[in-house]
Amino acid sequence: VYRVALPSGVVYVKHCRINGPRAWAREVIRPPKARMEFENAARLRSLDIGAATPLAWGVADSLWPGASHLITRDLAPAVPLTEFLESRFPALAPDERPRVRRQLARGLGRFLALLHDCGVTHPDPHAGNLLVEFPASLVPHFSLLDVHAVRFGPPLSRAET
Repeated sequence: VYRVALPSGVVYVKHCRINGPRAWAREVIRPPKARMEFENAARLRSLDIGAATPLAWGVADSLWPGASHLITRDLAPAVPLTEFLESRFPALAPDERPRVRRQLARGLGRFLALLHDCGVTHPDPHAGNLLVEFPASLVPHFSLLDVHAVRFGPPLSRAET
């Protein structure tokens, strides 16, 4: 992923490489990875689920599958949840941490409930694939990253959650 600072704001260019014969075979039978991520991000946003703003995707003009590229708008001031927990949370005043921890837990629970209610499943939901914006109101806002393999379906049942 490349970060590009432009006068109008920051964009990211994700280079979706094909690594090996299995990945190449997948590209033969499905749309390019960048296209899938573009379409999934647009659909997530239409459901009011936080995701990067997709701007464009593209592939080389070739008969054979190859690498693809996705361009998205920056989600600043959101940061990866891992960065928030490892860098920003420890910098908070000790008396603020319990309140922020509770708000973070509630916000993450609401976000996961929204995903379940919308029938969205993310196959790799680790803290690096979640962005969090923690404004002064202390109501965190979460967004998803790496959404090429997100699945959409009916709302999840209690047993599936």
